[in-house]
Amino acid sequence: MARVNGRHQRCLLDSGADLSLIPTQAVSPSQISPSEQKLRAVNDTVIQMEGEVRVPIKLRDRHILSTLLVSPNVDEVILGRG
Repeated sequence: MARVNGRHQRCLLDSGADLSLIPTQAVSPSQISPSEQKLRAVNDTVIQMEGEVRVPIKLRDRHILSTLLVSPNVDEVILGRG
């Protein structure tokens, strides 16, 4: 668990992911900015993107301001390397 955008969220730490993702329902539409990113899953299916958000993340005693891609195709926050 981490506090993402002020709310406790279940997170998947994915060291193989180059980017971080957040479910659409976890952010306010007014926070979402356009993004040119195109994403594909490992099985080559397209991951729909709504845009991106820059949100604070608190993981234990670490506070990070991070950019996450917003998608309705993910169920939990995925924290990647980027």
